[in-house]
Amino acid sequence: MDNNLIKLHRANQINYTAVKDSCERYLTNVERVDVSVIIPVMNRESFHHPLVEHLKKAMANFPSKTYSITFVEHSSIPKHKSLSRISNVNYIWIKKNDNQPFNKCLAMNVGSLYSNECEYYLFHDIDLLMDKNYFRDIFKNLKRLNPRCALQTFAHRRILVMSKDLSNQILNHHINLEDLQPGINPPHSTPGAPGGSIFINSWSFKQVGGYDAEFFHSYSPEDAFFFHKLQLIIGVEGCNDPVIEAYHMWHPYMGHSNPEKPQMEKIWDEFKNMQHNNKTEFVNYIATQFKNIK
Repeated sequence: MDNNLIKLHRANQINYTAVKDSCERYLTNVERVDVSVIIPVMNRESFHHPLVEHLKKAMANFPSKTYSITFVEHSSIPKHKSLSRISNVNYIWIKKNDNQPFNKCLAMNVGSLYSNECEYYLFHDIDLLMDKNYFRDIFKNLKRLNPRCALQTFAHRRILVMSKDLSNQILNHHINLEDLQPGINPPHSTPGAPGGSIFINSWSFKQVGGYDAEFFHSYSPEDAFFFHKLQLIIGVEGCNDPVIEAYHMWHPYMGHSNPEKPQMEKIWDEFKNMQHNNKTEFVNYIATQFKNIK
């Protein structure tokens, strides 16, 4: 039996074969890895290198796992192709028409489909930094849970937002995260984050049908929708033991930048209010479609 979201998904079905054919892929790391880090990118050039530096430091501090980093840009021209010149960093450019908006969900899915084979994906926002124990503590958290459960890679759905001044000091290499001291220059806590950084078994990612590029683009409730699917199908936990913090770099608020956001919030509301069996019917349908993508 069809439900409204299945009908809408069919109407907006993305042709991933055509997307793949139009991509430019610069893959310096093509090996199968334990953890494939997928980062959608659009502008915010000053954030690129600090994130790579923090990721690589955390990877070096937990060398028992293998890693890759893949930036995925969805734009009319490849503005961030220089990312392909960073050592051991992959870059994928998805060409879009000038009148198309940036689609973060599409970037996540393309990164998962056409970069490294892996055991786990880390879907990570460009504006979140981590300390050097990040991967070590992710696997400590995972050890006490079902390995197919998804992890939000910070504690209690809480991100720590740095001020503009503090962010600039980090971006300009005047200080680093290790210099932050409680009570002296603390970021403020923002609770309730539904996304930002999700660590998930590759099998489990397929079980929830990936991110929902058919429904969402630009600034939208795509993270909340994805988080709800995770809770429904496989479970999602925070990294609460040991506690991991996510350090969010300051940038202007983008909440009003998408004129189609109200329509997308209606899709999110419809999914939340569906009966449980209709939700699982929908997720099972899109999971079947996603598993068939080549």
